[in-house]
Amino acid sequence: MKNNDSTSMPTPDPLRSRWLQARHLPIYLFVFVSLTTIAAATCLILSRRRLDPREKTSPEIVAKEERAVAETFIPAAIPDEQNFAATPFFESAINKGRPADSSVWPDDYSRAAERPRHYPSLRLSATGRTTGRLRTDLFAWQNAFQQSQSGPANGAEPIEVSATPERAANSAAALSVLEALKPYDRVLKELQAASSRPQSRFNVRYESENPWAILLPHLAMVKKAVQVLSLKTTAELATVQTNEALTDAMLMLRLVDAAATEPMLISQLVRVAGFQLALQPLWEGLADRRWSSTQLKSLQDRVQQFDFIRDFKHVMEAERAWGNLTIGLARDRRSPNTIMALQDSKSKAEPWQLEADRNFMTCPRDWFDQEQRNYTDLFNERLLTGFDVETRRFQPTVSQTNYHFVETHLQDTDNLLKQHLVFARTLLMARARLHLKFAAAQGYADFVSVACALERHRLASGQYPSALDALCPLYLQQLPHDLIDGGPLRYRLTDDGGFVLYSIGWNETDDQGQPAFLASGRSTEPHDGDWVWRYPSQK
Repeated sequence: MKNNDSTSMPTPDPLRSRWLQARHLPIYLFVFVSLTTIAAATCLILSRRRLDPREKTSPEIVAKEERAVAETFIPAAIPDEQNFAATPFFESAINKGRPADSSVWPDDYSRAAERPRHYPSLRLSATGRTTGRLRTDLFAWQNAFQQSQSGPANGAEPIEVSATPERAANSAAALSVLEALKPYDRVLKELQAASSRPQSRFNVRYESENPWAILLPHLAMVKKAVQVLSLKTTAELATVQTNEALTDAMLMLRLVDAAATEPMLISQLVRVAGFQLALQPLWEGLADRRWSSTQLKSLQDRVQQFDFIRDFKHVMEAERAWGNLTIGLARDRRSPNTIMALQDSKSKAEPWQLEADRNFMTCPRDWFDQEQRNYTDLFNERLLTGFDVETRRFQPTVSQTNYHFVETHLQDTDNLLKQHLVFARTLLMARARLHLKFAAAQGYADFVSVACALERHRLASGQYPSALDALCPLYLQQLPHDLIDGGPLRYRLTDDGGFVLYSIGWNETDDQGQPAFLASGRSTEPHDGDWVWRYPSQK
């Protein structure tokens, strides 16, 4: 029987079905492309998160890591009985949180109000142009002390004596200077008693959350003590008090090295400056042939302990870590005066600094991350290059090129914020000549070591050797090389029975042992000429 039900399904129209499928094809394609794009973006984000560990690290953990890295450079605490720096003299300044007055010791110590208001210059002489070093003018110092003791200086300058005095007259001036330095005896005796302690760490308040708030009042005191000892040692040598001179010279070098472990650049720069002050009496004692063979051995062994190259690398790595911590603190605190707080209090605010401080209050966290990356990259590529600790070499051309790059790269203050270089500009612009200062300090430390060995050879044989190789191994275990080109130090005997010992210096040119002087003629210019160790003629 046939089914005549009128509700049965109609037969589909194949043409209509194909038309409907074609009409929805763009929709199907759009959905497909959208889903594919979302899937690809998700994979990209996940892959980036896997590559960048900071994405999966909370802000609190990042801040702790920044501080933890910086704190690895803090020297370990030392028991007072083993700590040279743990003396009442230094603790008095650190506890007050401020440096001693520039012309006196702290109030609870012997005051030295008679300290000259003007420091005399070194004595000008014709031989100074060849030796590269001028003599201490004890007559000028005598006059300066007398002038200070007689009343206010009223701007008067001490007398400068350019002529070479008779030995007897020079001794009289030296005795007068030693008498004037007696107000410092109490402090120097305290430091001398502590100098036998094997280690040194000033009790700096490293626990301060802000590294820029850490005070270093002891640095001015260390430098002042080295200045006093340098003059005192010179005067003792002039009066042939060589045992006393050796004691004070060793204390002077101990003071120079007292802050060796401090992870602040300013501390290491004060060490370099102190070492240059300490060189003066060492050179004068060698030039006048005052030191005995035993004394020379003691000085030589002590100076060989200085390693300004390794210290430079260490403190630069510390500066990098402290700088990153500083940027992190600015990111987390959002202070309205972030950049201005890092400037000298006497500096006038510049437009780019004010703009940066305004923007840092509300900018995304990523801005600070980019500031850190740019700061670190400049440090690694431009400041931690140009020297090598293992080979004990400096590359002046590389260093100068890097310094020039940093300065020119950070000059465009209009775009510092856009390029995320605000902190780099603030923290890195004052880095010129750092490599030169540390290289020169190490170069002259090597000179002292070789010069002591040469003098010991002369005392034993009656003359200096014709070549430095003769010093090994009896007087020197190993000859230091030229820090600039890596070759042997230049050395030759002179017609007057002396010698010339020199490095090609920062200009990387052999100037045949000729130093360069500043325009004033009072001091050498280490950037030019050779670095020279030579004495006035003994004839």
